[in-house]
Amino acid sequence: LTCDMHLVVSQSKTKEKKLVIKTCVSIAEKTPKKFNTILKKALKKSDYAELRFDFLKPIQVPDTLELVKKNLRKCVCTLRPSSEGGKFQGNE
Repeated sequence: LTCDMHLVVSQSKTKEKKLVIKTCVSIAEKTPKKFNTILKKALKKSDYAELRFDFLKPIQVPDTLELVKKNLRKCVCTLRPSSEGGKFQGNE
């Protein structure tokens, strides 16, 4: 017995649309080099990545962006404040 399950989002007379699930990992590292290394590994298993720049020193952000720039289309860059569990201490 085989069970093929999928969620139908919408249906027409000619074809069905399937729900596609994407994953996003959160990366929080303290050095630009480590960020780049972990990002490369993460994107082999996940569709997208959140880059937690609040874990870096502000002066490291430009270097990190330069290292990860070829993968930025698959990333969202964040500075989470402490009220959201992050380390960013500046103003929004």
